[in-house]
Amino acid sequence: MKQTVFFFLTFFLCVGLWAQTDDTSFPSSDGDSPSSADSSAVSGSTDISATPEEAPEADSAERAIPAQTPSEEPKASYAVLHNEFYETSLKERNAAKLALEAGNYDEALLHSSEAERNALLSNTYVEKKLLLARINKEIAEAAKRLSWAKNADAEKYYPDELSAAEGHYNAATDARDNEDWDTAIENARAVLDDLAAVIAPPKKDAPPPDMPPNPNKYVVRAWDKFGDCFWNIAKWFYNDPWKWPILYKANKDKLPNPNNPDLITVDTIIDIPNLGNENRVGMYDTGSSYMR
Repeated sequence: MKQTVFFFLTFFLCVGLWAQTDDTSFPSSDGDSPSSADSSAVSGSTDISATPEEAPEADSAERAIPAQTPSEEPKASYAVLHNEFYETSLKERNAAKLALEAGNYDEALLHSSEAERNALLSNTYVEKKLLLARINKEIAEAAKRLSWAKNADAEKYYPDELSAAEGHYNAATDARDNEDWDTAIENARAVLDDLAAVIAPPKKDAPPPDMPPNPNKYVVRAWDKFGDCFWNIAKWFYNDPWKWPILYKANKDKLPNPNNPDLITVDTIIDIPNLGNENRVGMYDTGSSYMR
């Protein structure tokens, strides 16, 4: 009887020791690699800190878990690894060893069983923390891209893509809250796919200074003082003196001699026609600045 009890105690203690190994990796199911986003515990090597939660259900280890590649596997912090289940398993293991040495085999068997149970709960707890860290990181990347797209006027230029991305983002956070890991990962990554074609619009030119529209009327001044003639007026208003025939043609009937473009009288109000898509309005004001 003693030999049988000793065998089982040794077996449970060995299992307990194996379950406490800090380098334990947690296999998953589908090759995905969720990571933390809204948790400050994750950065670089992904050091996760958290306080222990309620003990997970015994069958929680059977929940479908997205897989991770070794290069992306986060590291659990000391605080997460040394959670309350881990500490309890150590106490129970030591109690089992003391009871065995004292010959209290039933008590030793009970403590050893509790050590094993808490060791498995500890592993499940750490596994959940790592999963949440990876999933949160995926969702944070999606949120970052979504925010960038909105700032890039995606609502105006890419409304369909933005709408789809917002739907997938909401689905990702809902799935995370429901511990549907695969769906959370799938939707977080779908956000990036939805917004892959979104590019920032070109920078807008600075708005022009607050200037009045160019005039379409001009009062002729004295030649000897201001040099008013169709040649100079075309240079002033069109930036090209060779456009003087446009002015001559538009104002021919206002000249003393319609066949002589060189003769324009002072105080004649001449028209300045639009060129192309110009929209000239009003009388020229010598005190105003105009677009050229």
